[in-house]
Amino acid sequence: FKNVVSKGKSMNLDILPRHSFFSPTDAIFRFLRLIDDIYINNLTDCDNSCCLSCSGARVGPLSQHARSVSSTVANPGTQNRQTVTVFGANGAVGMMTCSYLGTLNYRMVVPFRDDGYNIRDVKLTGSVGQVAPIHYSMFDEDSIRKTVERSDIVINLIGSQVPTRHYSVHDANLKTALRLAKISKECGLDRFVQVSSAGAHPSAPSEFQRVKYESEQAVKAYFPKASIIRPTFTFDLNNQYLHDLAQIHDR
Repeated sequence: FKNVVSKGKSMNLDILPRHSFFSPTDAIFRFLRLIDDIYINNLTDCDNSCCLSCSGARVGPLSQHARSVSSTVANPGTQNRQTVTVFGANGAVGMMTCSYLGTLNYRMVVPFRDDGYNIRDVKLTGSVGQVAPIHYSMFDEDSIRKTVERSDIVINLIGSQVPTRHYSVHDANLKTALRLAKISKECGLDRFVQVSSAGAHPSAPSEFQRVKYESEQAVKAYFPKASIIRPTFTFDLNNQYLHDLAQIHDR
């Protein structure tokens, strides 16, 4: 990113040390502003999959609070006609994404896999009827199709760095992205946002980074002009990373 605003000062990230950290609000809003520039305001049309590494992607000045964003780019009295399906909305980035899309009056479809308890807060990101939770299973293509068949944009935020009881790293990142892209294409969608990782590379030492690169290629097979977003380490105020740092400090 170039010319982003952090703590009121304009900074060029190209000259910052590799391990420089920004506040969680800045990191998340840089991501949200990129989606806004690519899809909402149509500020860029890049042939390189609109990846962050291409020179065509532009990010405007960052707002410090969601309330200031809503007052400058959204008209609460207007209902946007487009519908966005957000996979992984119960995560930190997913919650902020839905909150931002809610200020823009987009209709949102929020797929969930459990009993719906984890997305209870996501329902508050929009007005009545603006957020539609739909139960689905990643193993059931028909249930996935129901979540995207009436949407205009699909944002995939699903990913995991560690294997779980039911999903390996390969399943959570590659198979998920491949299945979502395939079904979205079959439903006639032409806009797909895939959140990858800054270190994604076929020969990366980390399995997670290698799988993320494969996920990008799987999405591009169905959406050659898909938006591939490669963020670095992202966390929020309630992230386990910050809790671990606090415990180390207390010791």
